[in-house]
This record gives sequence, C-alpha cells and structure tokens, in this order.
Amino acid sequence: MSKNRIQYIDLLKGIACICIFWGHFNYVLYSKVDAGDACGQIIIFVNSIVRWFLNGPMMVSLFCVISGYFISWKIDSIRNVIKYCIKRYLRLTIPVFIISVICWLLYTFVGLDTNTYIANYFNNDWLLPVGVKTGGLAELVFNGLFGIVVIGREYMWLPTWMLHHMLYGQILLAIFSYLINKLHIKKEVLLISMIIITIAVGALRGYVTFAVLIGGLYKYYKENYKSKFNSLKRYIAESILLLCFVIIGFFTTTEKLNSIGPILFSLGMLLLVDVLSFFCKSTKPSRLCKFSGEISFGVYLLHMPSIIFIALPILRYCIDKSSVSYNIAYAISLLTTFVSIIILSYIWSITADKLTNTMINKIFKPISTKST
Repeated sequence: MSKNRIQYIDLLKGIACICIFWGHFNYVLYSKVDAGDACGQIIIFVNSIVRWFLNGPMMVSLFCVISGYFISWKIDSIRNVIKYCIKRYLRLTIPVFIISVICWLLYTFVGLDTNTYIANYFNNDWLLPVGVKTGGLAELVFNGLFGIVVIGREYMWLPTWMLHHMLYGQILLAIFSYLINKLHIKKEVLLISMIIITIAVGALRGYVTFAVLIGGLYKYYKENYKSKFNSLKRYIAESILLLCFVIIGFFTTTEKLNSIGPILFSLGMLLLVDVLSFFCKSTKPSRLCKFSGEISFGVYLLHMPSIIFIALPILRYCIDKSSVSYNIAYAISLLTTFVSIIILSYIWSITADKLTNTMINKIFKPISTKST
C-alpha cells in the first residue's frame, strides 16, 4: 500500500511542477499567439483544454499538500523538533543557494539584454529580474542562504516565494507532532485544536502554509482513523466535493474574493490525494511515476531560469532573424524549453539533489523515537 501511495504521489508532484512551468511560460509569451495559421489554432486549442490545469494556486496547493503529507508524526522530543527543522531548512536552502549561484553567474557573464528586449516587445516587465543589480555577491550569499527561504525575499527569477511558507508549515507540523506525542490530553481534542490553528494560519499567512498543514493533518488522520471511515460511498462523496471546491475556486480566483479560491484549491487537492489513495491502491509501481517524482523539485527550481536563458533567446532569434511567424516561434521555444527542463531536472536529481540528501543524512541520523 505505501509503495503504491508514493507512486501516485510522485506522479502528482511531477504534474504539478510541470503545470506551474507551463503557466509561467504562458503568463506573458502566450499573449501574442493568434489563430492566423494552423500552428496558432493548434496552440489555442491545446491551451483551451489544459488551461484548467494551469491555475497557479491549484498546482501550488497540490505540491504543498503533498509536502505536508510527508511529515513524521513520531517526533516526540524537543531535540527531534530542532533536528527536523534544521533538516528542512537545509533541504530547501542548499538547492536554492546552488541555483542562485548558477543564475548569478549567467546574469554576470551572459547579461540581460534579451530579457529587456522581450520585456519591451511585450510591454511587460514581469520577466525582468529582481535584486540582481542591487547587492552583487553579498546580496547573492545573503538571499541564497537566508533571505529567500527564511524571510521570503524575491531574488532574480527564482520561483521560490512559496518556500518560506512551506518551511513554516513544516515547522508547525513538527511542533504539532511533538505536542500530540507528549501532552497527556485526549488526541481528538488536540487534533481539533490543531485544525483551528491551521484555519487561523491560513487566514494570516495565506494558502501555502495552510496547504502544508492540512496535508500533514490528513496524514495523521489516515494513520489513526482511516479504518473507521474507509468506504466507497465516502470516496464518491469526496470526489463530488473535490469538483465543487475546484469549480468554485476557479470563480473566486478571478473575482473580488480571490483569497478564498486558493484555500478552496488546497482543500480540493487534499481530497484529490485522498480519493486517489483509494482508487489507486492496487496500481502497480511505475517507472514513469518514480521519474516524475524525482525530477519534480528540479522542475520547480529550474523552470524560470530555463525560460529566461533558453526560451527567451530562442524566441528573440526567431523574431529577429527568422521569417517564421510568432506562433511557430512560440511552439519551438516551448518545446525546446520543456525538453531542456526535463533533461536538466533529471541531471539535477542525480547530482545536486542527491548530494544534498546524502550530506544532510550524514549530518543528521534518522529521527529516533522513544515510542514505537
């Protein structure tokens, strides 16, 4: 059961990160696609189908729910809480620092001429970097090791705004685990209290931390109460509720109640994970699912730098020195960047990601617990 659960969760992680890439790619570059030729018509048709899956808050919610799901509920000492928090900090900070250095080197030696050109071409400064001209190397070190993950600073083109929210959510879950294992209070009372705190945190800090927390609380619920509520009727009801959350979420993200939509997406993605845990319980392990999970974090970290340093130069070349239409230039840029991200993310997973995990595991042994 656990292996199958990890398999489909790996697939969901990969899908979420690829959809985040596609959404960011289309945010500006899709605006000049038209139906003037067959290529443009195909692009518009494909996007009209997949745009329902390109909603940023929905995919971020899915990724964060899964992140919270992997919290250990066996943390039963202050020492283990501190150890877990440091491990999570390092697990996020080391990759962020590495990618920050890579982006800084590219900025320093390649420059931003193409970015400025594309920003002017679209009359949109979204693709221009943040922070690279202000502090130089000192700014790089500070943001790479502290600013991005701990206080949520924007830096260059790194899509890392959600990482510090994730970190705080994971820290809160570690504290919840300690309390539920150490306090001599009825667990149901503690669980209700944690749900109330989660709702408050969602209201104060936003949907990312909320999604992480409900993912972790769901994991505790599954481990302790799933046998009491496991039935086909329940999962059918959850599927209907999931659709309602997602549909309402789409409308509320485009209206004045835009803060409600991401919360609904978080609840919907939680139900998605739960429903799939039932319908995919007999699914055989798949290499595709495993591969999807392995490259997911790399896709998330590398997709914006890849858009900046791969997609934009290709697009500019096609616009300036080629007779092809913008639709074809867009298609070439999208496909090339997508393939490049998959390859780069795989290389990342077997190098930087693997080295990070190995180093952290050598420094910190697995969390030991007094209770079994």
